Amino acid sequence: MGRKKYPYDWFRKRLGFLTENDVFKKVNDLGYAPVLTSRPGAWTILKEMLLAYYAPSYLTILRKQSWIKRLVFLDLFSGSGIIGIEGLKRNYLGSPLVITKCIGDKYFDEYHFIESEKAKIDQLEKVFNVVGKPVGTEFHQGDCNKIIPNILRKLSDFGTHSLVFIDPFSMEIDFDTIRLLGQIGCDLIVNVATEEILRPIKQWRANPSWNEPTLDRFFGSSEWKQKLANVEKDEDIYNYYADLITNQAYKKKPIGTKIQKTINGHHYFILFTSTGGKWEEPRFFRILKTFNEKINNLSGDEVFTLIQHYIEGSGKSVMDYFE
Repeated sequence: MGRKKYPYDWFRKRLGFLTENDVFKKVNDLGYAPVLTSRPGAWTILKEMLLAYYAPSYLTILRKQSWIKRLVFLDLFSGSGIIGIEGLKRNYLGSPLVITKCIGDKYFDEYHFIESEKAKIDQLEKVFNVVGKPVGTEFHQGDCNKIIPNILRKLSDFGTHSLVFIDPFSMEIDFDTIRLLGQIGCDLIVNVATEEILRPIKQWRANPSWNEPTLDRFFGSSEWKQKLANVEKDEDIYNYYADLITNQAYKKKPIGTKIQKTINGHHYFILFTSTGGKWEEPRFFRILKTFNEKINNLSGDEVFTLIQHYIEGSGKSVMDYFE
């Protein structure tokens, strides 16, 4: 049996970016223990890698369009800006720092970071004060579903285009919010945490009074009960959600990247969709297809080993792992 083929150099380059030693040195100089966004498994790194991979191309393509006057980035679950990975020594850049560091001399005209927890949004502001806050940055503390309508009212004018990163833990994003984003014409990168959706559906089956209002808000109506009442597979949840976006929000089929949390374990999906016309869609979707090819069937266990080997200098040989 041959070695598993994998683009190590491609992966290592992007992992190195997520550690950004100069950023963490400045953050450590703050002299307090960071409030971590979370401490998930290593698989979560792939979401940050996708954001760093896509955003520079998004800006390059859109800036060339004569009708574009303003480009906006929205992070609906921004956290504290710092991610801790379970079992690993180092911390890693969260999405707010990724988006401001990955684009080089490119820029968005506005950045909106939304976080429900006050301790995390307060830390994010402190971090940006130390590492440098981009012009046009705004911080919002509260429920993104309540905050987004007010922001979008300011972004509906012709010439504005937005990239929206949505990374909830479970079902915190209401489908009404997705519909609003579709009406405005934003590009979406969404983490669909199918494992965290399947669990409450199973609880609902045991006791219909559990989780039903939350599930109704997440799927946009109670019609999910007709399709998912007996669901057992993560893929079925993702496919239903992708169909909702196609039929009710964006009128086109999104691209989904499947990520396994552990080998032979549950997985989640990174969903991408765009309202762009023929001028942009082929290029944007081609970028996502390339990313899919790079990380196809990669699991969280494998990401963990690659991080240990390339970044932390521990663990067994990465080549031994891929025998």
